[in-house]
Amino acid sequence: MAALDKERVQDLYQSGLSAKEVGEKLDVSMWVVYKFMHGHGLARRTRYETNRLKFEASAPSFSLKAERTEEEEKLFVAGLMLYWGEGTKQGRKNNWTVEFSNSNPLMVQVFLKFLRQLFVVDEKRLRAYIFCYADQNLPELKDFWSAQTRIPLSQFPKPYIHEKTTRKTRETKYGTMHLRYSDKRLLILIEQLIEKYAQSWVGTQVANEVAL
Repeated sequence: MAALDKERVQDLYQSGLSAKEVGEKLDVSMWVVYKFMHGHGLARRTRYETNRLKFEASAPSFSLKAERTEEEEKLFVAGLMLYWGEGTKQGRKNNWTVEFSNSNPLMVQVFLKFLRQLFVVDEKRLRAYIFCYADQNLPELKDFWSAQTRIPLSQFPKPYIHEKTTRKTRETKYGTMHLRYSDKRLLILIEQLIEKYAQSWVGTQVANEVAL
């Protein structure tokens, strides 16, 4: 086995390659790479740095529609405002997932149309969580929300069921739908667009004083 070159190993590792990938390029095992790095004082990445590099190297799962009709522009703004009011914000509970929650089927449909038509999201990444009460008919709720959202039942994970049955039936007839889409880039982009529109409407100085 040829001797490893310190600068070569350092350049490959700092480019974002893992120790295993560096080893594959140099025809050695990742353990040889780790031992070499340790012996030559080359620091390993932290978990945070590794995750950041993986994120930067990954491809987005959606494609933002750049050219929009007048009606699509209305939908675009409506979707952003719906998320501003009802969506989970960036980093909440260490969650980097787009999550929209509401019990109104029409509101859920509008937000889904916003994601599907204007961001062309990957349908397989959509997850539909039902939050309901113990005395509600879960199979019927699943069928209802699957029909309303056009999301297959296979993408309905285990529901969250409240044990207490006292509720305002009018408000929770169908339970609450929590739509989730796992893509950190999409969450960041949606929040950036919300801030952009808010600033254009009320002015940059005022918007910056309001926590989004």
